[in-house]
Amino acid sequence: MYDIVLLSAYRGSLQWDQTRSLGEALCQRMEEELFPYFAAYAHYEFALVFSDKHSPYYSPPLALEHFHRALSHLEQAPFCDLQALIHLGLAQTYRAIKHDRKAFAHLQRYSNFHTTALSIRTVHEIKQAEIELAIHQKALELSALEHRYHVLEQQMNSVLRTFEEYKQRMDEQISYLGVVAHDLKNPIAAILISASIIERYGHNLTQADLAKHTSAIARTAETMKELVTSLLDFTALSTGRMTLTIEPVHAQMLFDVVIDAYRVRALAKSLTISKQYPSSDPMS
Repeated sequence: MYDIVLLSAYRGSLQWDQTRSLGEALCQRMEEELFPYFAAYAHYEFALVFSDKHSPYYSPPLALEHFHRALSHLEQAPFCDLQALIHLGLAQTYRAIKHDRKAFAHLQRYSNFHTTALSIRTVHEIKQAEIELAIHQKALELSALEHRYHVLEQQMNSVLRTFEEYKQRMDEQISYLGVVAHDLKNPIAAILISASIIERYGHNLTQADLAKHTSAIARTAETMKELVTSLLDFTALSTGRMTLTIEPVHAQMLFDVVIDAYRVRALAKSLTISKQYPSSDPMS
């Protein structure tokens, strides 16, 4: 292909000797290497050397010979622009030697090829436009799908976050219920012990001891009530129906409540609970 371009360049710059020598060698080589299209192109370029009236090698018979040889190489080839150019060259050469009928026939073939070429190009451009439109449409659909996927992904992440928050809240509630259930066991045990003592030994107990055990049952029941109230408060906090306000508490009073809750149970096991507080008023 480079040699054919060089041949055309030699002819265009009017280097006729180089054009003829290269054209003759190129035509022979392309035919030997069995490249029909390039052989046709070489013969077409070589024919122009003999069809140009400004060429020192001007020879219509040689031009016609090489034009026809160029056509023969394209007999089995599909339509191409080179066929139209060869028929145009034949029409011009026949007209130059006054063979008007043949000139008209090749000019008509050139016109047919040219019209076909325009039709093919038009069809190609239409198909190209259809392909580009389809690609653009698919790109829009893909963009819409990507946007939808992004929205769904955000929704899924939001659902997952809500689920994790709900799971965490449920875990906290279950954990707190476990603590409350454990804490309720001790007051219940204390009440049962005090009630058992009153039931078994009530007739032998002094009025002071009886009052002590009765008071212990009342205090323990109050502690259980406070635990249940705390559980209800925790449930309200979890559902957002109550807000938490952190305030200081009297530590000694808190410890007294806990010690009183365990005192009766400790006595049943012959254990003694002692307490000692600092002189200052402890707040926590």
